[in-house]
Amino acid sequence: LEMPLGADYKLVDQAARPDPAPEPAEGEEPVVPTLPAGVYNSIRHAISDGGGTIVLKPGVYEEPLLLENGEKIVSLRSARELLGDAGEDLPTSVPGEGPAEILVNSFHAVSMLGDAELVDVTVQQRGPGRWFGVLIAEGSPKLTKCDIDGATSSCVGVCGGADPVIS
Repeated sequence: LEMPLGADYKLVDQAARPDPAPEPAEGEEPVVPTLPAGVYNSIRHAISDGGGTIVLKPGVYEEPLLLENGEKIVSLRSARELLGDAGEDLPTSVPGEGPAEILVNSFHAVSMLGDAELVDVTVQQRGPGRWFGVLIAEGSPKLTKCDIDGATSSCVGVCGGADPVIS
């Protein structure tokens, strides 16, 4: 039994566009085109649709994130190893293809609560003010193989009794 794309993960592809809708028959309502199941063009849309494991295609994602429900954000280049057989239908990653990068110019780039995870993602906070690249506010979130940069403050801020695992 072949699993449909997105059964074990959500794929974020900024270039994803819906297929054009067919012309409606006379008297029928037009069909609104949608992306294929399990494919999103923003990380926040994937999070708001139930989170889970979210695979990022390479690119720069300019959106601050709040991870509070155990979401696992992972780059495409590390997803196959992480997902094993469940990731067989992932797009092929190309050697030398850039990283999945979260770039934010205001506020913390990524705020983590609970047991969220970031795996093999570049995070950059570039705005004015005293913001962290990643703010860990509670729980035991994990940062694995991430490149984190904060322009005006520390790269990672830990508060609220959080006990992160950083490797």
